[in-house]
Amino acid sequence: MVNKINPQDKTISYGVGGIREERKVGLKDGLLNLRKNSFWILFKTFIQSNRKRFILTILSTSLIFTLLTSFSIVWYNNREQAFHDFFKAKDWYDDSAISTYRIISTANEPNYSLNDITTLIQTMKNSLNDIASNLMRDNYSWVYAFQVYENRYDPQLGNAYGYFTFPEELFTILESNLLSGRMPTNASEVLCFFEDPSSTPLFELNDTLTLNVAGTMYPISKQQVTVVGIISDLKLLFYRAGFSADLPTWEDFTDTNEFDAFEIKGKFITMPEYFFTFINNFPFVSSKKGIAVDINYNDAVLNPKDLNHYLEAFSSFHGSWNGFSPFLDLTSNLNSYQEFWLHETNSIFLVSLPLILLLLFLIIETTKIDKKLFEQSLFLLKNQGLEDKRIRKVILLEKGLYISMSLLIGVFLGLLLSILIFLFTYQSLKETAFFPGLGESLFIIPAVIFLLAFLISGYLFDNELLKALNRSRAEIFRKQRTRKIKKIFSAIEMIMLLPSALCIAFGFLGLFLSYVGEWSPMKSYHATIFFTSLIYCGILIASIILYLLISKLVVKCLCFFGKKIWFKKKNLFTFSLKNFSADHISYRTILLGLMVLPIACSPGLLLVNSYPEHFNYEIALRSGFSDLVVTNWDFNQTTKQRLMAIKGVDSSAEVQRSFFEIFINPPLQTSIQTTILAIKNTTEFAQYVAHNSFFSKTGCSLEDIVALESDDTYLMDYRHAKGFDYSKDEILYNDDFTEIYSNRFPLQYINSFRSFPLLSMPTKAKLFQSRVVEFNLVTSLHTLSHIKSAAKTMPVKEEAFLLLKVTEGANLTMIKEQIVQEAKLTVYEKRFFIDQIDYPFIYWKQDFAYLNIFLSLTILCLVSYLLARNIYLQRRGIVEASVRVGATKNQLLGSFLIEFLVVAFLPVLISLSISLCLLAILMPVLFNFPNPFADFSWKGNWFYVFLVFLFELPMLAVYYVGLALQIRNYHPIKEE
Repeated sequence: MVNKINPQDKTISYGVGGIREERKVGLKDGLLNLRKNSFWILFKTFIQSNRKRFILTILSTSLIFTLLTSFSIVWYNNREQAFHDFFKAKDWYDDSAISTYRIISTANEPNYSLNDITTLIQTMKNSLNDIASNLMRDNYSWVYAFQVYENRYDPQLGNAYGYFTFPEELFTILESNLLSGRMPTNASEVLCFFEDPSSTPLFELNDTLTLNVAGTMYPISKQQVTVVGIISDLKLLFYRAGFSADLPTWEDFTDTNEFDAFEIKGKFITMPEYFFTFINNFPFVSSKKGIAVDINYNDAVLNPKDLNHYLEAFSSFHGSWNGFSPFLDLTSNLNSYQEFWLHETNSIFLVSLPLILLLLFLIIETTKIDKKLFEQSLFLLKNQGLEDKRIRKVILLEKGLYISMSLLIGVFLGLLLSILIFLFTYQSLKETAFFPGLGESLFIIPAVIFLLAFLISGYLFDNELLKALNRSRAEIFRKQRTRKIKKIFSAIEMIMLLPSALCIAFGFLGLFLSYVGEWSPMKSYHATIFFTSLIYCGILIASIILYLLISKLVVKCLCFFGKKIWFKKKNLFTFSLKNFSADHISYRTILLGLMVLPIACSPGLLLVNSYPEHFNYEIALRSGFSDLVVTNWDFNQTTKQRLMAIKGVDSSAEVQRSFFEIFINPPLQTSIQTTILAIKNTTEFAQYVAHNSFFSKTGCSLEDIVALESDDTYLMDYRHAKGFDYSKDEILYNDDFTEIYSNRFPLQYINSFRSFPLLSMPTKAKLFQSRVVEFNLVTSLHTLSHIKSAAKTMPVKEEAFLLLKVTEGANLTMIKEQIVQEAKLTVYEKRFFIDQIDYPFIYWKQDFAYLNIFLSLTILCLVSYLLARNIYLQRRGIVEASVRVGATKNQLLGSFLIEFLVVAFLPVLISLSISLCLLAILMPVLFNFPNPFADFSWKGNWFYVFLVFLFELPMLAVYYVGLALQIRNYHPIKEE
């Protein structure tokens, strides 16, 4: 049986019978027997003849599948962990959102009851059980409300009030927490509710009002009610009783356009029995009715793998529930998680892309091993009459075999690597799911792409070698005489240029259409993400083309100048430069690898010094530069004095954060979203932040903060101020971000800031004008009150904070417990804000950036070894000629080293400049936290440049060893 083709001595080895004995036969007789044998014998012979090339190609290709397998498994398990961490800290009863609501105009004879609520809740429960069993807990909260009017309806007077009722169990809690008065005993008695206990209530005890539920100038029926009790701070009371703290102000969390139809300046509360008696006593109701339900979800039963299924199911409910849009809060959070995870997945892909490119360079060099021996094998088969069709079948089967074996070996090694990863991380092996991760599209799609790419490219490459055997010398010479422009812009660059141009063009076109098209804000948002990603992909492909062109130009310049210098002066250095032209393709490969090296290593190198400081700054901003944060603050100065008297409390500051949203340009529904941080005492706040080391990074000064004490002044975030060219002469009017009645007034610009405590970064300005315009302002509390007094609609969301700084060495836990016991306030330590961004996936992404340094160096060292071997084999003729004229082995080795040093060090400077420009754009995208309060900024210095050059030393060492082994083992052929 045929065992091996030996092209060098033109013989074929046979095994005789079952005995492992070989004998040599003549080439002509051997190939004659080979043609008579079966296809599988030919295939086996072909593999054995090139087994070194075949085995090394399998090993190098399996590295990609090893990394892809381990990445998919780790990604899958981190997604599970991140999903549950995302919802673990979620408090569905205090999240400034409600599950479902509906505000409608009624015009009918009243016959209202709790059936509306019970039917709605049962429908929601059944629907949730169909999606995920036990997703809805038994404790839920609801509110039923009508818009009522004092005497007659007059929109100019703003005499509309809210008439509310809640679950019966809540009124037992309210009875013992009234500020004054008693509980209602009949339908003509009500409780008066106001949110701010320090403000003057709209009504006092025993005040009598005449109310109606007809939104007309002349109502036909009225009823009198008497205020018998006054209550405040329902949010805290509801929350302590196990009910939703969002329901007392549920209308603040509804869509702005619908809330315009439910404008109220005060709220009356009564029990359900009296509520329906009062409403049903009217002969006719022509008013606004509101129903809202807030669910406490059992989010532990949710599975991130079914995320798209959940979102599709919730989307199908809209419009099918008699006007209700259910599960708004859960849908919003699932969308937020999906956006977060897509961002993290895209960023980890970008971080790993240089590593993938380096692996491809490794595979390219692997395929060059014994290339001449492979060509000789094809030549012998072709020369002895084997048909091209049969040889192509052998080549195709060989590629399929090596790819299949690479996939199997890679998956197996990837599983082992994943086990090692989880052994040294937080996650136990019992909780780790290995094989489900291989069923994810993140593994399947890249695996299929790599398989097809390797199969097609490998087959085309070998087929081109086969076709070259049929070309005459004239055809070969004519093919080499290509135009200069074609020598630079080859088919590879031209093929890659098309998808790059298409991605960029469609990306820009899609961004433009997402703005001018009549899409919903959510659809527009997802479209923006998709089309922006297309632009990034196009730029990335264009960058690869740029690297290819630079590598060609550098090598061609070296070849050109090498020949010129060699003709002028003969020495070891000029001899080395002259030899570039002998194997310029191999040098282009290592040049490309070296140009990718800075991008692969830079994230990890820059993160070492930059990320810890950025993490601490992010936490400082989220916590308001404080040690303790009181979140449900009511600006009660008596309470503040008591808190300041607690041992260990050093200083304090009071702020309020308000979120406004208005819609302009109705056809496009452009949303203007403004977050205002209002400071109660600017001097106190300036003193509070003055000693914080991070304040200098905010971009504003203490004098700017103190200047806010003047009426109607503001600071603006840097992005918006720069984008709209704000300056000290620029005037911002209150109706630019709020709907007003008539009192339009200007606000004076003081300065801009890059970041500010308690203010998250607004979304960056889009290339085209966005449907959502976001910006942040910092004002005094007095200025905010002036803005609100003229506003037609109140802020969508408001939060007040008391920031506390403690003395060094104080016991935070003890101070926190004392505040909770004495003032009944909600207090958070800095640890709470760390947990908000303490996702394992984020740290895994950082670790992966660090690991990229090691993997990149390892791969480039392997490439260097293969490069040394391939260059030596390609240049064996030059080596033999040099030895004959008296060159020593040390001189040959020195010549090769000079070539490598020229290629290794000069182009890296170009690569460093390009990589730093790319990193300036991509680092904030890759390593920002979710909902960042500050953009990630990295620190680079000359030491970073030195490290990049230092990383080339291992490559140089491996290259030297690879060459030394080849040259030391070289023995010149003695002529007889």
